[in-house]
Amino acid sequence: MLYDIAIRVGAPLVIIETTAPEDMIRQRLSQREADIAADRQTDDVSTAGNDVYDRMIQTAQPIRHDHITVDTSQDITPALRQIAAQL
Repeated sequence: MLYDIAIRVGAPLVIIETTAPEDMIRQRLSQREADIAADRQTDDVSTAGNDVYDRMIQTAQPIRHDHITVDTSQDITPALRQIAAQL
């Protein structure tokens, strides 16, 4: 639907996929769950944990159009430059 809207109004559409190795994703989610359980203040606005991730990976679909993939386990500076150039 987003692609159709962008084409119809003549707007550029930049799709950004973020990824990381699964063990790192699970570690981050476990830390989030621990922070929530301990009522620690974080900058994280989401409360999704491993249970949500488990449900989401069952229905994940590949992005079929041009997009930028950002591996958040690595330095994201090159990807940020690419994104800025497209914007």
